[in-house]
This record gives sequence, structure tokens and C-alpha cells, in this order.
Amino acid sequence: MNEHGRSVLLVEDDPNDQLLIKRAASRVGCGDALHIVPDVPAAISYLRGSGEFSDRTKCPFPDYVITDLRLPGLDGFALLSAVKGNPAWETLPIIVLSSSDSPRAVAESYRLRAAAYFSKPHDLGSLELLLKDIFSYWDRATTAAGAGYAPFDPPKKSIAA
Repeated sequence: MNEHGRSVLLVEDDPNDQLLIKRAASRVGCGDALHIVPDVPAAISYLRGSGEFSDRTKCPFPDYVITDLRLPGLDGFALLSAVKGNPAWETLPIIVLSSSDSPRAVAESYRLRAAAYFSKPHDLGSLELLLKDIFSYWDRATTAAGAGYAPFDPPKKSIAA
């Protein structure tokens, strides 16, 4: 969690992108907010709080998810479908951060109810600025109604996706 008590789930399979995003998030003061998983099955397990993610003090339910689209096996569209199709998670904001700037990918992401879509910047400085904006916006958005408010009610127990 970061200094605001926020938790962000990052779904990214590329170790280089994981490192770059973690470094950029740390430089803008939000590195501790990130919890990184490499694929959709791990993301679903994280959201369920199952297996290695069962300790919610170490793996808190996220305030929002940042995901790549190009993932091994199930892609980011599958994650959007699974989360938005689950009544317990359907209001969880999912932000797409992808190397693709294809109009089809953007349109499909929004059709599947992504909260936002961003193309991955090519340099650390631009990534820092983008993450600073994302963290700032979502910190304000999820605390709009006062301390502790979140636009969703995290599940109290494991829920099948």
C-alpha cells in the first residue's frame, strides 16, 4: 500500500516492464502500492484471495487494477470479461496499460468496461508522469466520498469468477 493506504494490482507478464513500472511507481512515491502478478489466472487468484494470495495483510484487495492486454494464455480482454462479469467485482476499476495503440484494442477495452486506456510510454520519465497522473486521479476518485470510501465492496470471502 502507498501512503494513502491504496493497493494496486498490476497484471504484467514482461519482467522488464514489471521492473520499469515498479521503478517509475517508486519514483512517484507509490511503489509500495503495487502488487504484481504475471497473468490472468494469478490475477483472478489474487482477487479471490486464494492460494499464495490468501493473506490480505500482504495481498490486500486492490482499489484498482492496471493490466497489459498482451498476456500469456488468457489476455487482458479475458481479465476484463471475468472481472466485469462478476457481481462482486464489476465496479472494480481496471486501467489498461498496453503497448498496443490499435483502435480495435482501445474500443474493445472500453466495450468491456475498462475505466481507462493508456499506451505504454517508451521512456522512464514519461512512464513516471503517466503513473503519477493515474495514482493521483484514482486516489482522489476512490476517496471522493470521504476517508475509506471505495466504489466497490471487496468480497469478504472467496468468490468464484
